[in-house]
Amino acid sequence: AILTVTAGAAPALTVTKSATPAVLVVGASGQSYTITIAVANGPTTAAISVSDTLPAGVTTNGAITATGGTLSGCPGSGATSLAGCSIASGTSGPVVITVPVAVAANAANPTVNTATVTGGGDPTCTNCTGTTSNPVIDAVNDTSTGQPGQPGTFNVTTNDKFPVGSTFTQTATTCVPAGTMTAGVASFTYPGTTGSSCTVTYSVCAPAPNTTICDTAILTVTAGAAPALTVTK
Repeated sequence: AILTVTAGAAPALTVTKSATPAVLVVGASGQSYTITIAVANGPTTAAISVSDTLPAGVTTNGAITATGGTLSGCPGSGATSLAGCSIASGTSGPVVITVPVAVAANAANPTVNTATVTGGGDPTCTNCTGTTSNPVIDAVNDTSTGQPGQPGTFNVTTNDKFPVGSTFTQTATTCVPAGTMTAGVASFTYPGTTGSSCTVTYSVCAPAPNTTICDTAILTVTAGAAPALTVTK
């Protein structure tokens, strides 16, 4: 008798990348990147190495975890890349890697992040790269100083990061009268006494379908010196 031994198809990996939430918020907790590795013709016949240099202003923020495969070698909090991360041989996937992240004020808007894998027995790895691009929201505290008792305006959008179509809303104020905010421009009255201050608290929220993703900041409004006249004759 004859035993015929036929080589089947080699494992083929496909990588996708995403972020949670879809709009990242500077300084917020509970944010992460997800790397998903689909495996066709599994199981894998070699370890999978993961390469991912995080964008400027983004660092790991907790334990990196995985389902669907055995993960090892990943860095702890504060890392700027996933150097050393690998998935052990023998998985049929999908492998889902969760990377908790912290987003700092120097993060670009949008942030762009690419993950690449190699190995697994995939001889060509033509689909081994996944990229995600995510807007960033950062509402930044501001100050405005003007003449006592006079009306004033301040455009808070000049220092903030936000995706196009975001909404700005005044949520609280200690200024009298209360004032308004329209399209990121706060209207208010400076306090009547030099050196006195009041505050305008506002939120900036992402456009649909992410309207619940917001950041807040405070505009401090201070009365400066009143005009001083000098007469000579």
